[in-house]
Amino acid sequence: MSQLELAYSYCVHYDNEPKDIKLLKMHGSLNWLTCDRCNSINDVSMQYIGENIITNINMNHASIYQIFRNNKINCKLNECRGSLRNIPFIVPPTINKTEGHLNISSVWHAAVQELEEAENICIIGYSLPETDLFFRFFFALGTIGKTRIKKLWIVNDDDNEAALINRYNSIIGKGIESRARFIKRPFSYFVNSELRQLFK
Repeated sequence: MSQLELAYSYCVHYDNEPKDIKLLKMHGSLNWLTCDRCNSINDVSMQYIGENIITNINMNHASIYQIFRNNKINCKLNECRGSLRNIPFIVPPTINKTEGHLNISSVWHAAVQELEEAENICIIGYSLPETDLFFRFFFALGTIGKTRIKKLWIVNDDDNEAALINRYNSIIGKGIESRARFIKRPFSYFVNSELRQLFK
């Protein structure tokens, strides 16, 4: 986004402008770091992340604390100037993510609003694990809006396609089922075929 000089907002602090493109990372991001003083989330450049990731470590045994170097940068919100923890803010898709979800409730609120107004929805590469109750609640809440969904694509080249379809059918509901399509192909295929046709 920044390379294309497009205005965007993560909607973490309810500070997005109407003209901003909403980039909603509902499970956190590698470039979100938390302040050790005010506990707010700061986004840092991906260049910083790239420069400070420790290389040549065995990721099978490394803890999250080992991924980043101990370079300190300061919180940029409300002149707090606290130090940012060099631990990415990630909320795993499990039932135990309530506390993390509260820290990014504004992101989920913005996502529900977008889903309520959406006519075409594409879910890319998400396997919908049974433990992710938040997504199930979010999808159910967002798709009861007044806007009629025209198309719903689930793009996923998961080997266990039957199990994936069953999990999604459990949340889609009869009202949307006839407009849903499962595409077991890479996302690049979807962009160059289905999506391209939509915008012709």
